[in-house]
Amino acid sequence: MSDPTRFAVNGRTHGPAVELLNRLFDDATRQGASDIHFEDGDFGCSIRFRNASGDLQDIQRIDRDLAQVVDEKIRAACDLSLHERHAPMDGRMFIEVDDRMVDVRVSVVPTRCGQSLVCRLLDQKNASRRLHEIEMTDAVRAAIADVIQEPEGLILLSGPTGSGKTTTLYSILNDLNEPHRKIITVEDPVEYRLENATQINVDRDQLPFARALRSILRQDPDIILVGEIRDAETAQIAVEASYTGHLVLASIHANDAAGTITRLDDLGVNKLNLALALRAIIAQRLPKRLCSACSEEKPLIAGEREWLTLTASHHLDTPFRVACGCDQCVRGVKGRVPVMEMLLGGPAMRRAIGLNNRAEIMRAARQQPQYESLAEAGLRHAVAGDIALAEVRRLTSSLEEVMPVGDGAQNVVPIAPADRSSIAVGERR
Repeated sequence: MSDPTRFAVNGRTHGPAVELLNRLFDDATRQGASDIHFEDGDFGCSIRFRNASGDLQDIQRIDRDLAQVVDEKIRAACDLSLHERHAPMDGRMFIEVDDRMVDVRVSVVPTRCGQSLVCRLLDQKNASRRLHEIEMTDAVRAAIADVIQEPEGLILLSGPTGSGKTTTLYSILNDLNEPHRKIITVEDPVEYRLENATQINVDRDQLPFARALRSILRQDPDIILVGEIRDAETAQIAVEASYTGHLVLASIHANDAAGTITRLDDLGVNKLNLALALRAIIAQRLPKRLCSACSEEKPLIAGEREWLTLTASHHLDTPFRVACGCDQCVRGVKGRVPVMEMLLGGPAMRRAIGLNNRAEIMRAARQQPQYESLAEAGLRHAVAGDIALAEVRRLTSSLEEVMPVGDGAQNVVPIAPADRSSIAVGERR
C-alpha cells in the first residue's frame, strides 16, 4: 500500500519524477528551506530552494518531459486540475520527512514559458515552539511574559513578509494554551495546527477577516489571533475587541513599532481607543546569521564608516565580522537571527498616542527598560559578531529613525548565553 505522505510511482515513466520529488522534499525539509521553486524557462525547468538564510539557491535544471511529470504529480497530490494552464491556482498537501509532518502550500502561476510552481514548506514542529525557544533579550522576554497574562488588550507583531511574525505569535499562543482558555485564530490561511484551539481559514469573498472576526466575538473567546490586519474594518474590530474583554494578538505590515501606530491611524483607528487597548508592539526582522566557523574581521568599507559616523560613531573602532564561506555554511551564512524592537502601552505611551506625535511616542518608549530600536538591536548583534554590519544597514534602510539622538547604547541589553536558541529558520512570515 502506498504512503499518502510520499510521492508514488503509478506509471511506467514516473519513476524518475517520483525519485526526484521525494529527494527534493527530503533535502529541503532537512536543510530548513522555506520554499521549493519550479520555474519553466526557455531551456527546461529550474529548481531552486529558498534556503535557511533566506536566499534562493540553485539546485538543478530538468528537461521539459521530466518537468511535466513532476507538475502532474504535485497537482494530483493537491487535487488541482491537470488541464487548467491559464489561471493561477492554489493547493495543499502533506508530506512526512523523518517523522515530521510538513504542510505544503502550492501556488501555480502561468508564465511566458509555461508556469511557476512554488511549494511553501510549513514544518509543523514550529507550531509547538514556546516563548523561551525564541531568541530575544531577557528584558524583552520578561516584558512579553508579563503582558500576555493581561485578561484583555492588543498585542501587535509588525514587520515584512519573512520576518518570523507567525512563529513568534504561535510561541505566545503555546504559552497561553491552557484548558481554561478559549483560543480562536482567524488566518489566511491557517499556518500551523494548534491543539484545543478553534482555527478558521478566511476567504476573501465568502469569509473575509472582518466578517470572521465579528462572528467569532459571539463564540465567547478569551484569546483571539488575527493573522493579519489588512483593512480599516478589521483594524477597528480588533481594537474594539481588545478593550471589551479579549486578549487580541495580530500581525500587521509596518516598518517599526512607532510606524505601527501610524499605520493604524492611517486605517482610521480612533487614537484614544488604540491608546486604551494597546499592551505591546513588537517589530521584528530576521537578518542572516554569520557562520561562526569562517566569518572574519575586516576593515570597514567607506559606506559603512559613513553610516556609523552618522548613527553610532562610538563604534567606529569596533571590529566587525563579514561572511566568508566554508563547507559548514552557505556563502558564509548559517541561519537567521531574530532582531526585535518592543514598546509597551502605559500612561506615558497613551498620552503620546493621543497626541499622535512620533517624537513623544519615541520618548515614552525610551523610558521603558526593554526598549531598543531595530537599529540598536541589530548593531548589538553585529558587535557580537552574529551578523554583518551590512545586514544592519539593510534592515534599517526603510526606517524613519535609524538611531536615537546622542549615544543610543543606554538601553542595550546583552543576550544571556542561555537565550541563544534561534527562531525557526524556515519560517517566512
